[in-house]
Amino acid sequence: MNTVKGVIKTIVYEGEFHFITVDSKTQPFKLLTLELSDYFRSGRVVSMIFKETEVAVAKGSSEQVSMANQIPSKIVAIHVGRIMTQLELISKVGRISSLITTDSFLRLNLKIGDKVTALIKATEISLMDSGA
Repeated sequence: MNTVKGVIKTIVYEGEFHFITVDSKTQPFKLLTLELSDYFRSGRVVSMIFKETEVAVAKGSSEQVSMANQIPSKIVAIHVGRIMTQLELISKVGRISSLITTDSFLRLNLKIGDKVTALIKATEISLMDSGA
């Protein structure tokens, strides 16, 4: 599980939806949720959590992708399995782990040191109390 700390900057409500912007160091994150506790409000320090399987990886340009969270990263470790490959990425927000199919890993010809973009859908990030 990936965890990134940040500060809630904005919350926009529309019906049941809450569109949230969280600043984490130099990278803004966008989240979309149906339910939101009153605890979460602008200025609150939070932890964002998302599964390794929810982190897609783009090599080259990712400008024409609908995923709201695009994090420039560098591959620092690779663990290849028969079906799945785990990529350890380093970015301005810290370490991020991605789990992709080994077929995709081979098709993209990924290597340690490659610059990639970690892609995370706004609906795949959850908020937690940071404990700070």
